[in-house]
Amino acid sequence: MCVGGREVDFNFHPATNRTQKGKPHPQVTEVIMKKIKAPIIKPSTPEEDKNNKRRDIIEVTFDNKKQVCIIYAKKDSPCPFLKAIHRVAISSNNHKELEELLNKMPSSKFSIDDSGGGRYLKQGFGWQAYIESRDLDGNILPKRPFVMDTLDTTVAAVGYGIVNIIGQILHTTAAAILNYFPLVYHSNQEHKINPLLACPPLQNDRVNWFSNQYAIRQVGLGIANTKPVISRAQHHNGPSIEKQISESCVALHADSGDVSCMHPLVYIPQGGSKGVGGVVKSSDLLVCEHATGGKSIQIVTNEPDVVCIVILNSRECLHGLIKQDDWSSDNDPSAYITRIIPYITNGVDNWMKKNPNDMPIDTFGNYFNRNQ
Repeated sequence: MCVGGREVDFNFHPATNRTQKGKPHPQVTEVIMKKIKAPIIKPSTPEEDKNNKRRDIIEVTFDNKKQVCIIYAKKDSPCPFLKAIHRVAISSNNHKELEELLNKMPSSKFSIDDSGGGRYLKQGFGWQAYIESRDLDGNILPKRPFVMDTLDTTVAAVGYGIVNIIGQILHTTAAAILNYFPLVYHSNQEHKINPLLACPPLQNDRVNWFSNQYAIRQVGLGIANTKPVISRAQHHNGPSIEKQISESCVALHADSGDVSCMHPLVYIPQGGSKGVGGVVKSSDLLVCEHATGGKSIQIVTNEPDVVCIVILNSRECLHGLIKQDDWSSDNDPSAYITRIIPYITNGVDNWMKKNPNDMPIDTFGNYFNRNQ
C-alpha cells in the first residue's frame, strides 16, 4: 500500500478478511503510522488554552484540494457554538441517556459490518434496492425509501429517544459548521430536496443538518461494561468481548454508497472514572486525500470531556481507525467513544431528485406522526 508516497505493509482487518464478499480491507496500525509519518492533528492542551494558543478549529487542505475540517468542542471554549455542542453532547442529561438507550436497544437491531469491521446501529430511511413491493393486485410498486426497522413499534420508545438526542447534537453541530465552514454547510443544504426524508428530523427551519441515515459506533475497552451488541443468532454462542473490542477498530475504507459531499463524524467520550471519557486506544483516525490512499493525516479523536468533530468527504477520502495495543496498561478499561456518523445515501438522493414531492414509506406508521 502506498500512503503519502511511502510503501507500507499492512494486515487485513479480521472481520473484513472473512467476508464472503471477497473484499478484505487493510487494517492500519501504529507501527505503520510511524513509517508514514503523517501530520498529527490534536486538540490544544489546557496550558496552551490558557496562553491563547487554542486549536479548537483546524482546516486541512490536501494538494488535490480535498478538505478535512476538525472541531474540538470544549466546556470552556470562548465560542458559543462550541460550548453549545459540548453542553448538548456531554454536559446535559443527553450524555448518560444516550448510553442507557443504546444499552436498551435489542441486540438484533445492531448490524455486523463486514466491510469496515465492528458493529453499529443504523437509523433512518433505507432504500429498496433489493426489496420488491406489490399492491393488493400483485402489481410491482415503484421503489421508495422506507423507515428502517430500528424504529419499528417494538422499540419505538428507545429508538425515537436516540433519534431525539442525535437530532440535538447534529443541530448544534450544523450551527458551528455554518459559522466556521459556510461552504460545507450550504453544500449539505443543496441535498435537502425533500425535508421529509431527514433523519434525524430537522429541528430548526433556519439551521439544520440534512441526512437520511446515521450510524452509531463505539470503540474502547469500556464497551465491555455495556450490553454486548452482537446477537447470539449472528454468532452462535456469541463472540468474546475481546473479539468485539478488537474488531471495533474500523478498517480503511471509502463509503462508495454515499453521496459525494462532506459530513461530520461526531466523537463523544464516555465512561472513565469521571464519566467523560479516558484513554481509548485504537481511536485515532487516518484520512487520505484519495479514495485509494495518497497523502494522509492522523487525527486524535479522543480527549476526555471534549467532543471531536471530523468533517470529510467519506466517499472520496480513504479513512479508518489506527490499530493500537488495546490491552496496554495505560488504556482506561472503563472508557470508550460513541461515534455518530450522519450521511446521505445515493439511492435516496437519486429518488429525491426524481420525486421531490413524494412521500417515503412510513413502514410502521409512527415516524411522521411523531415528528410533525
